Amino acid sequence: TLPFNVSGLPALTLPMGWVEAAGASLPVGLMLAGGPDADARVLALGAWAEHALATLRAAGSAGLPAGGASAT
Repeated sequence: TLPFNVSGLPALTLPMGWVEAAGASLPVGLMLAGGPDADARVLALGAWAEHALATLRAAGSAGLPAGGASAT
C-alpha cells in the first residue's frame, strides 16, 4: 500500500486466507484502491467483498483460499 499512502489515495487490503506453495503456507489478500476522494466508495466495496467472500465460503465454493480473514 506504500504508493497509495504516499499519493494520498484511498486503499485497503483484505486478508482472504492461505494457500500452500512449495511446502509453505502463504497469505493471500485482495487490494482495493480508489481515486481522489473515493474513501467511502473503497470502504463500501471492501465491506461488500467481505460479505461476498463469507457467503461463498458458507456455501462451500471451491477455488477459494483455505481459511478466512482473521483479525491480527
